[in-house]
Amino acid sequence: MSWKVRHYMALAFFILCILSTNCAHVQARVDRPSTSEDIGALPQFDGAMNGDQPTAFKEVCILMEMVGKGKDSDVRFTLSMDQIASRNPADQSIPTFDNALERLKVLLEKNREPVQVTIKAHSNVRAIVLLQMLKAMEELPFRNKITTIYRGVIEKP
Repeated sequence: MSWKVRHYMALAFFILCILSTNCAHVQARVDRPSTSEDIGALPQFDGAMNGDQPTAFKEVCILMEMVGKGKDSDVRFTLSMDQIASRNPADQSIPTFDNALERLKVLLEKNREPVQVTIKAHSNVRAIVLLQMLKAMEELPFRNKITTIYRGVIEKP
């Protein structure tokens, strides 16, 4: 690959990062491949996440998976806190973007301290969905409850 191609690719990536994040605390993080099955295999914690008592979690994970194939594929959202999957069905396989934001808002309101958020999006999830999620987290009420946002791409095995 010539230096011109590498230069333009780096410039395009830089511009995309600036346009997509619009904030200094969004970072990219590459994790091992994970799916909702991985999150489901983690210990289940139903006490604080299903009740009304305050929580003290440090991290929220938003998993964006593709369900279906081709034109019929759709994004499903799964939420977990501190890598502990919730048994609450409202936090698993959430069908719409707005419902996922509402559940995230509920979980963050119950938490005592601001958290770091990790977004793990399947590689086939459209970039606009990830950008909308990042933009929503920059606005109130999320802005005051999130310290850092990590994002990564996952592949289904």
